[in-house]
Amino acid sequence: MSNDSIVRYRIDAEDNISFVDEGWFRFAEENDGTELMRPELLGQSLWDSITDPETCQIYQKIVSRVRQGKLARFNLRCDGPENRRWLEMKISAAPDGSVEFESRTIRVEDREPMALLSRKVPRSTDLLRICAWCNRMDVGFGFNDWIEVEDATQRLQLFELERLPQLTHGICEDCLESMTDTMDEMDA
Repeated sequence: MSNDSIVRYRIDAEDNISFVDEGWFRFAEENDGTELMRPELLGQSLWDSITDPETCQIYQKIVSRVRQGKLARFNLRCDGPENRRWLEMKISAAPDGSVEFESRTIRVEDREPMALLSRKVPRSTDLLRICAWCNRMDVGFGFNDWIEVEDATQRLQLFELERLPQLTHGICEDCLESMTDTMDEMDA
């Protein structure tokens, strides 16, 4: 995906996915997201696709503020196995109660392929948390020590395992503070 790539999708007044653009399909295809290309995606609740309760709650609060006439704009990362990808997310409302999400790629940085981020790698039942906003991994064993994926792979000696752990999303303290500030700015 090149810099300045744009992905747009929309949820209706009941928070069901009602529209995805060609950028969505391109992004899904480039990132092994075949499950994101199914026609039955339309009509599904956006909240069913966000597995982490805290992340879901933050997005629900943002959508609520957007429906009250506020505009949300924040940065996040959406990395792939072979790159780091910084995005700007803009969330805006329409008069019919629908909400549009627009993410624009602002920077892409290539890196050595990271099997931990590949969707094609067989997984164990173990879980490893990754921040939904900055893509750092929690290696603190309950003490919230968030580090880059390359460092997490080394510290946890993941390549010595028979199978890599499954990734589950969460939010690190830095991003939680940043998103809280974003919501406070929306209320100002």
